[in-house]
Amino acid sequence: MNKTTTRWAGALVLAESLLIFVPMVVLGAAIGWPASLDEPAATLLPKLVAQAGAVQAGYTVYFVYSLIFLPVVLVLLRWAGVAPGSAAGVTAIALATTSVAFRCIGILRWLTVMPALAIAHAAAAPAERGVIEQVYFAVNTYGGAMGELLGVSLFAAAALAVALGAAWRRGDFPRWLALFGFVAVASLLAAWLGVFGLEIPGLIVAATSVYHFFLMALGLRMIFGRMPTA
Repeated sequence: MNKTTTRWAGALVLAESLLIFVPMVVLGAAIGWPASLDEPAATLLPKLVAQAGAVQAGYTVYFVYSLIFLPVVLVLLRWAGVAPGSAAGVTAIALATTSVAFRCIGILRWLTVMPALAIAHAAAAPAERGVIEQVYFAVNTYGGAMGELLGVSLFAAAALAVALGAAWRRGDFPRWLALFGFVAVASLLAAWLGVFGLEIPGLIVAATSVYHFFLMALGLRMIFGRMPTA
């Protein structure tokens, strides 16, 4: 990568680190996201109807943000001098692609199934709403596991770990940045603590912040720093 390409690639990574604030602001104001993910259907479904436009806009941006994860991994590999066709490169790309697929499955429930359930819930008789709420719970639980646990957490962490491990072995990749990246990998896996009953207030917010600060540091380093030796 020449200097100009590196800077544009760094700008993409930096944009990814900042893009998350769009759904946080839009969905946060509309439905109290991400805390709303844990709200019961009877509470959240009416909000989805009342804030349909904002929900669609926020989750569309979140969908785009999720797609960009794959280019970010490709940029990291290329900037670190790891050949995409190498064993590490192929593995990282495959893991990142899987991460994006699971993320998109999780997000699409908020652009397709959940709005339909919300409209049906609003029009249903009181006796029928309980059934719709049970469907919502099942879809939300399944979609959350696919999107958050597998997509955002497990496969994204694995993709970054492989890419950073290959970069570390080159020896000319900034050590502080690689170490920061490994901390970000660990932070992505924090979501799995809840699966095993270890609920720590504020942990997910803190962990997500660490990951995005790493992306910010990587992007700024690519824009303003020296490129690792090819």
